[in-house]
Amino acid sequence: MRATPSSAVIALLANVSWMVGGCSDQVATTHSPSGAAASRIAVKDTTTEEHLATGFSVFVTYRTDGPPQGRAPANRDSTLRARGAEFVFDDTEARVLSVAIPKDRFAAIVSLPWATKIEVDSSVARISADVVPWGVAELNALALHAEGYTGTVIKVGVLDGGINCQAPELQGRIVGGYDFVNNNSTFCHSQANSGPDHGTRVAHVIAAIYNLAGIVGMAPNASLYSLRVCDTAGNCDAARINSAITWARNNGMHVTNASIGNCGQTLAASQQVNHNAAWTVSKIVTVWAAGNGAIPGLPPNTPCRNTDPVSGYARTAYGIAVAGHQPNGLFTANGQYGPEIDLSAPTGVPTFGTLFGGAQTTIGNTSGAAPHVAGAAALLANAGWAFLPDEIWRRLRESVIPVTPPDQNHYGYGKPEVYRARHLLDVSITGPSFPAQGNQTWTAATSGGIAPFTYAWERQNACSGGVWFPVGTNSTYSVFYTSGEQFMLRVNVTSAALNMTRMAAKIIGGLPSC
Repeated sequence: MRATPSSAVIALLANVSWMVGGCSDQVATTHSPSGAAASRIAVKDTTTEEHLATGFSVFVTYRTDGPPQGRAPANRDSTLRARGAEFVFDDTEARVLSVAIPKDRFAAIVSLPWATKIEVDSSVARISADVVPWGVAELNALALHAEGYTGTVIKVGVLDGGINCQAPELQGRIVGGYDFVNNNSTFCHSQANSGPDHGTRVAHVIAAIYNLAGIVGMAPNASLYSLRVCDTAGNCDAARINSAITWARNNGMHVTNASIGNCGQTLAASQQVNHNAAWTVSKIVTVWAAGNGAIPGLPPNTPCRNTDPVSGYARTAYGIAVAGHQPNGLFTANGQYGPEIDLSAPTGVPTFGTLFGGAQTTIGNTSGAAPHVAGAAALLANAGWAFLPDEIWRRLRESVIPVTPPDQNHYGYGKPEVYRARHLLDVSITGPSFPAQGNQTWTAATSGGIAPFTYAWERQNACSGGVWFPVGTNSTYSVFYTSGEQFMLRVNVTSAALNMTRMAAKIIGGLPSC
């Protein structure tokens, strides 16, 4: 969502192609929200069906060198009880917690950042058999599920080649849409060809349900609307895409995802106006794949090349342009990159399509990355920011896991983490800007975040050569102010639970003239 580069407007008369990702043998494993791999859930044959109806036992192996809430027995106990545990016994020698918990609170236990292994019994294994793909884990979506935000009542339009309504992992989630290829109101496409296969894979990343099997998506209770704009060969006509955006605007979508793109051509002026209005007028979070370009000398899977600019769709003034990165954190080699990239999200993740008998497969490149961000936007809309695209974008942008060193062209602002976005810590300094002489106090005012907070105040005196001096570690800073003094205050506030530090600054006494 960066400014569109100034260039001549080119009317697109040719078709554009899917960002179809290559398949890989990437194995889905359960990951902790911190990104460290945790072992797959073990199965034990101990629980009855009666127990299944109300709750079950969970055995949590933990580490004590992680986040503060996992280091001390009292912290572990209080954390688990706050997440719904009815019984907790801590074997500190073995580092294993025995926990009894209602079944509807299981996701809260799965998302513990200090857990290294979670074991359940056989009847529960059907409940917990939804594998958490590494992308869903990296964005920490399960932590929002545990808080009750799963995308309920949020409408997500999927611009693609159709979605298979018969997919077990999508039952009840595809509720409407339109077929712009055949120009009719059909929104279910179950035939096993490349059209609904690609769209079905994308849909699973967004909203695969908790159903005792398969995988779970970013927003498993979101309502999906299939907006078919691509034919069975993967060609997506610009006129159909533009019409689908209009349909989304007229039908109350909260979010749209388009894992489609072109080879960098600028959109026609009328398209740009419509796409931008989807965000600014209709208040839709529009998410676009940045584009896939084949590597010269290798077999292409797209007419584009990895030297092409970011797709013209992703480069519109409003909308989120998403690139992709692999499990090792490195960006994919065959993407279209440039300064217009906004975020980088996981790709090469497990999903289900319509080909190969509907068996589990993967979705790669920017096709797999974009729906992670669309799902994150759906969760944030569900958490209180529906039809507030600017606020959702701010939260995603300001809560990213930054890439070191910064790499704007490949990662944008960084890697999104939706739990941090939901609890984004905002900081400001309250107190007089032009105080009277005497004792004065300034306060670090916070909203959001997760307490406890730590504070680090610094002061830079006027004409001091830019040197900052530490002056306090409380939530307030007090000093005797002498009339005419000029200085700048800043405070860094840290939420250890979020691994997040935010800063605010304030000029006192006006700008100096050094």
